[in-house]
Amino acid sequence: MKLGKYKIVTVLGEGSMGVVYKAIDPDIQEYVALKTIHKKLLENKDRAVVLQRFINEVKAGRMLRHPNIVAMYDYQEDEDTCFLVMEYVEGTTLKEEMWENPKLSQQVIFRIMDELLDGLQAAHKQGVVHRDIKPENLILKDNGDVRIADFGVARLDSSTITTDGSILGSPAYMSPEQCMGKQVDARSDLFSAGVVLYQMLTGEKPFSGIAFMETMQQILNVSPDLPSTLNPAVGLQWDRVVTKALAKHPDDRYQSATDFQQALKSCVVIKNNEKNRKSGRIFKKSRRISRILTKNFVTMGKIRAFAAHLFLDRQLFRVFGAYHNIDKPHKVRRSLLWQGFGLVLAVVAAAGYWITQSQTAIGDNQNLVAATTITSKDDLLDQQLEQLLTDYECDELLYTIDSNKTINVSGYISAINEVALEKDLSNLATTSNQQLDMQTTPLAAQNCKLLSTLQKFKQRNRLQKHGLQIEPSQHDSVFVEGERPIFEVITPDFPGYLYVDYFMADGKVFHLLPTNNKSQQNTNAKQMILIGKEGTTRQWEIVKPYGKEIMSVIVSKSPLFETARDEIETSEAYSSALRLALVKNKDTVIIADYFVITTMSLADAE
Repeated sequence: MKLGKYKIVTVLGEGSMGVVYKAIDPDIQEYVALKTIHKKLLENKDRAVVLQRFINEVKAGRMLRHPNIVAMYDYQEDEDTCFLVMEYVEGTTLKEEMWENPKLSQQVIFRIMDELLDGLQAAHKQGVVHRDIKPENLILKDNGDVRIADFGVARLDSSTITTDGSILGSPAYMSPEQCMGKQVDARSDLFSAGVVLYQMLTGEKPFSGIAFMETMQQILNVSPDLPSTLNPAVGLQWDRVVTKALAKHPDDRYQSATDFQQALKSCVVIKNNEKNRKSGRIFKKSRRISRILTKNFVTMGKIRAFAAHLFLDRQLFRVFGAYHNIDKPHKVRRSLLWQGFGLVLAVVAAAGYWITQSQTAIGDNQNLVAATTITSKDDLLDQQLEQLLTDYECDELLYTIDSNKTINVSGYISAINEVALEKDLSNLATTSNQQLDMQTTPLAAQNCKLLSTLQKFKQRNRLQKHGLQIEPSQHDSVFVEGERPIFEVITPDFPGYLYVDYFMADGKVFHLLPTNNKSQQNTNAKQMILIGKEGTTRQWEIVKPYGKEIMSVIVSKSPLFETARDEIETSEAYSSALRLALVKNKDTVIIADYFVITTMSLADAE
């Protein structure tokens, strides 16, 4: 098989937009990578819109020549196929690497970040903002070098291809300004790089909602847990670097990739010299504290007399003599010994002060609890909100009450109940003297029932950390007419029976696994499965009607169904059968996950 003059060797990967091939350039007899677009996406009258990312990637790629950026060579067309010619990089993506090795060493993390920031600095100098930095777009060569790929949604200073108000990128890695559709600059890429750093340090994304709106709300309003709270091996310096990189406002972040790199170098210095630096700080502090004590509180004579009485000369020598590699007690300077003893007294004094303050704080907290018991208006409002949201069938209806007296509600709601929910929330907000900000996503009634059914099992997966996951492969949550979605399923930490289903906007469900009319599909623990990839599972295309559609995955230790189900059936019928099966198997371990996507026509996507 050939594309233009290039001879295809093998398929490197496939996404919703097209296929990436490994090929040979006959002129130079070297490997190249060819990135194509699916034919179906070129049949619409809005062909120019579909090619927009390709054109942008070519423009950005030709401007950049750097060892940490995948080189772009050419853009060509062969009959009805459009493709990019780019550097072939032997290696794996960072996403694949983290899957295989979830606990990367801090030295490896530093190297990856250092080379990523090198590449970003080069791009930013040329006026190119990547806007989609994420593990899937970072290729690790066999020798460990990093290559930044996929400049398809990049913003060029000289380009008018993308405009303010458009939201491009992958939700979990977007900066706050990207989420709001504002103009972005280099600091947006640094935020995304901070998200990648957080994920490498902890194994978790700092912002991870079930739907785009929930993820966006977290990015805009929530500060993630410090990395050290999720991974005890991470030092406080890493916490400081990540916190600054993930600052909500661009002015509070690192202002350049070079600044980010310098901060990371301090993490490595502290790690490599932690013991000596820590000892040095303690010694310097002991000298400073002892001077203060001897000058202001007691005389040196009294300290000496007290030490002699307690026979502390030998103990003080052991501590401070060892620090200076002194062999005999008589070689230790007497002043150094008493300065060390000053440190002991300082610690005792500090402990007494801490105990006193703690007792005061406990008393204050007790008063606070008493006051809270007396004034329970906030508790009452919480109870009213919880009850109200429970009354409406669907899933992930979340609320917060901020300092501006605003009730923020997000999540999914049945389309037929959305107006009623807004009315009830408005009445509650008025009676409690609050404002209302409702950012809910309406779903078809039958799909809301599905989410309500799966919610218990999704929470079990999350709380017990089984690791079951489903999400789009190298794509965000918006799919366009004619695309062929591919989803990654990561199986949990136990083997079981796997069920993967696609709930369409027309009220039908497409059973993707089990395949071949099987009643059950066995799966191994901790396995990655590509759903929708040609030659592995069933495929499908995005067609009318468009709207909110759901990919769900269930893993059970026992089979849920005794006989095979039809490949396509109504979601109402399947949901009823599923609920019955879950009840019958209530004594077995069952977990679930799901992902809500938005489908639209090419015209709407423009």
